[in-house]
Formats: sequence, C-alpha cells, structure tokens
Amino acid sequence: MESLAQMLTRMQQIVEGEQALPRENASANLPKSGGLATSATLIPISEPCHMCNGLRAVVKSVDKQGRERWGSCECLDREIKRSRLKFAEVPEELRGHKIKDFNLALYRTPQGKDLATKAKRMAANYVKDFREFEVMGKGLYLYSEMPGSGKSRLAVSIGNALWEFYGVSVGFVTVISLMQRIKATFNKNDMNEERQSQEQLVRAVCEAEVFIFDDIGTETPTEWVAEMLYHVINARLTALKPTIFTSNCAAEHLGYKEKLVQRILKMTVPVMLPEESVRNGLAMAENERLQLKLLGG
Repeated sequence: MESLAQMLTRMQQIVEGEQALPRENASANLPKSGGLATSATLIPISEPCHMCNGLRAVVKSVDKQGRERWGSCECLDREIKRSRLKFAEVPEELRGHKIKDFNLALYRTPQGKDLATKAKRMAANYVKDFREFEVMGKGLYLYSEMPGSGKSRLAVSIGNALWEFYGVSVGFVTVISLMQRIKATFNKNDMNEERQSQEQLVRAVCEAEVFIFDDIGTETPTEWVAEMLYHVINARLTALKPTIFTSNCAAEHLGYKEKLVQRILKMTVPVMLPEESVRNGLAMAENERLQLKLLGG
C-alpha cells in the first residue's frame, strides 16, 4: 500500500502533468471533487474555491486544436501545506505571528531591547538560511528565566515562516502536554491499542520535519519523563531533523541526565531573550484600553 506522501505525489503529477488532454477526456484524468484521491478524500476542501469549484485543477492554456493543458489550482497548494501541520496545538494568542511583527518596542530596558533585537535577527537569518541548518539538523534553543519574555511567540513565528516559505511540516507542543498525552494512552483497555496509540503519538513527534518543544524543563523531571524525552529527542538528533526548544533556563542547566542535555546542546544554537515580561505589559495595556471602554471613554 502506498504511503500518503506517495499518493499525494502521484495525484499531484496527474493534475500537473505535461500531457495535453482533449476537452472531453480532461475531467477523467483529474482528481474527484472533494479531495486528491479518486476513491477517498485525503485532503478535504476547507472552503469552496471559486477558481476550480473543487476540482483542484484549472485550465492553464489551450492549444490551436482546442486541447486544454491542466495544472494544479492554488487551493491545492494551500491545502497540501495545511495538511503538513502536525500536532498544531499552538495557543490561539500565538497563531499567525510573523518574525517581522516581533515588537522590539515592548522591551523597556536598553539591555532588553538589545537582546530582543539580536534574537529577532537570529530568527530571521535562521529562516533565510534554513536549508543549510537543515542539512546539519540544527535547530534553536530560545531561553530566558522570565516567563512571558517572548520565547514562544518567536518560536511560533519561526515555525510559521518555515511552513510558509519552505512547505515543511512543523509540529508544536508544550512538553507537559506531550507527557500528558502519552500517559493518556495508558488508559486504554486493550494493551495492543495502548501500545499502538503511544507509538503513533511518538512517531508524529519524531517524524515532523521541524518540531517545537515549548517550555522544556518546566515539567516534573521524573525518570519516566526523562527517558521518554530522551527517546524522541535522540530520534530527531539521529535523523538530523531540526528541533526548536523554548525554556526558562539555559540548556546546560536543565535538570536532566547529562546524556540528554548533551544532545540538546548538540542539536541547537542558543538564543537568549531578555529577562523582561512583555506578556505583562501587553496585558496591562489591554486592561487599560478595556477600562476606558467600560468608562465610556
């Protein structure tokens, strides 16, 4: 049985094929409305497309004999990219952020502005030179002891940019949530089902082209947690898959065994953010605005 990636490639080749098709036969060579596969919908249309009406392909040109040359519609490219998001548990407040919108003015001190400026520049250059970092399997380690300093916001912005410009699959999860999800598989009544659910979960983390581990080090460092993290992180390191971490401490100060800390250090470039909470500033500004609204101002 062919994989999803193989099937997507095969069906994409059909709609992007170079063969000129007579008008009466063209529709027979296109994917059925509602998805890429002819027998089952692999990527559902999330919204109607006025250009192709769900065919996922449009006429690109017509030759002198009236034969149409078909190509993929823009909506197909959008849906393929959308389907590449895995484990997309990005908080609503962080979705859609871009590196260029990372607001340096929110930092009050000169030291804070300087660190934030460097972090933003490093994030932008990482995206620009991603293919070079990808070959080395290098990601980033964004850290600051201060919660709300912008670590997660910048990490998600990087993920959004990698997804948009390179079409890579990007995963995101807080480490605490990941551990809770894996533990939840233990509640299955059937041992085979439990093992399969856990394997699927771990595989999703290991196989994503880029993965963001948010707030590593904040979970209770039990032996089980440490071993599970070691398994998925070592798998990504071995496969040279870029990984991005955010944390409230430098990697060398994480409370894990040396073998795990060494791997995190090897697979990432450290990026320090200011010891300032922009989250508090944003919340205060929003509350002041709402107070004025409530006062009728």
